[in-house]
Amino acid sequence: MAKITLKVVSTQRKSANLGRKEKETKMLLGTRKALTFENSCAIKHLAVENPMAEQKIVCYTLDLEHDYAGLAPAEEYETFSHRVSLDRLLEIIRRHDLKITVFATGKVLSERRDMVEFFQKNGAEIELHGYQHVMYRPDCALEVRTGVEAYHKYFSRKPAGYRSPGGVVSPVLMEALAKEGIRYDSSLIPSFRWRVYQNLKSPIKPYRDPASSLLELPIGVVPKVRFPIAASYIRLVGLASYKLLFALFGAPAPLVYLFHLVDLIPTGMRKELPFFWRKVYAKGQKKGFDIFEATVVYFKKLGYRSEFMSSLYKRYTSSPEKRPGTRNP
Repeated sequence: MAKITLKVVSTQRKSANLGRKEKETKMLLGTRKALTFENSCAIKHLAVENPMAEQKIVCYTLDLEHDYAGLAPAEEYETFSHRVSLDRLLEIIRRHDLKITVFATGKVLSERRDMVEFFQKNGAEIELHGYQHVMYRPDCALEVRTGVEAYHKYFSRKPAGYRSPGGVVSPVLMEALAKEGIRYDSSLIPSFRWRVYQNLKSPIKPYRDPASSLLELPIGVVPKVRFPIAASYIRLVGLASYKLLFALFGAPAPLVYLFHLVDLIPTGMRKELPFFWRKVYAKGQKKGFDIFEATVVYFKKLGYRSEFMSSLYKRYTSSPEKRPGTRNP
């Protein structure tokens, strides 16, 4: 079994006085209150040391949701109708033999089954990304439960993996995921985003939550400087900047890479975003596919091999003789 050592990270969070039912109801209604970090407690993690798993593996993960989820004023799926662009994405996936894990929202599973089928029939594995991607209590139990119900209705089974909207992780989320039988979470971005998450003291490698025993597979960041490794960031600052960062600080192993369809496909909905985000998404908007493929080529040059998230999970949970890429003595 993988060697486990205990490390403790403490973070104090403000506690809200609202009852759980009231919080869950407000979340589903989309109440636009400031996001608060609740559940005052010491956050602990069990680091999982596994040399066989910590190879140069990259997991390409696509969050399948409505366009600019959490930022746009309305739910639109303009990117879903760009079939020529979607076919171009498939060409890149096939050309480089990419293993894609899609984290789909419950609403997409319920209302846009065509898109789920599109990725599923083209070899992607499907996991869960909450229910309706509300950014103002994305970790609440009701968001998890309704998402799991939608997933079960589609697949007749529960999801193995989960990703919280906005990358928010808390004891409430872990408790809810464990209760629903989720095996791993891949929500944590061990970095900083104003008013959304502050995870600068969180581990950048996979770890277990001691209370729920859930395996957390964090989204990739550049070691030491903790700059997120995601399509939106690469498009914003340029791939050359990441090459420099990797040269100075090294590359993470394993690497969970995050992208969205809006990172690749230009949409008219961008004009409806707040000014700041409109400018952010305008950068390189017509070169999304070129930047994505150049990133894939660069990762391959660094020696990364593409795997599904399910394979990465197995690497951290199976015994040595059963891990992918190993042989029995």
